[in-house]
Amino acid sequence: MVLLIEDDVLVGMDLSEALEEAGYRVIGPLTRISDVRSALEEARPAAAVVDVRLKDGSCAVLASELRERRIPYLVHTGCQRGDPLAAAFLDVPWLAKPAAVRDVLAVLHDLARGSRVSS
Repeated sequence: MVLLIEDDVLVGMDLSEALEEAGYRVIGPLTRISDVRSALEEARPAAAVVDVRLKDGSCAVLASELRERRIPYLVHTGCQRGDPLAAAFLDVPWLAKPAAVRDVLAVLHDLARGSRVSS
């Protein structure tokens, strides 16, 4: 199960569809921090795809929560690595938008090898 955290609804829908076609069960796309927290209370995703910015702010606090729960994740964002909002995400795989779906899937597959992400 993959948690999809994305502020752009259209990008989120496209990526969700691509992940599902690749065999993953997807929670999301979620566009607000409160929605992500609710989803984390209800399910234990094996991995996450995270945008740095959401409709209600930075995902930096979510980065800490994902680490605490030992949920591996990759960043898929339009935010630049040098942006102060990106500081919480510098030690994880990073894909700049617009990233090809095959690249997102490849990184997710690499995370899966390390954590047994279930499709």
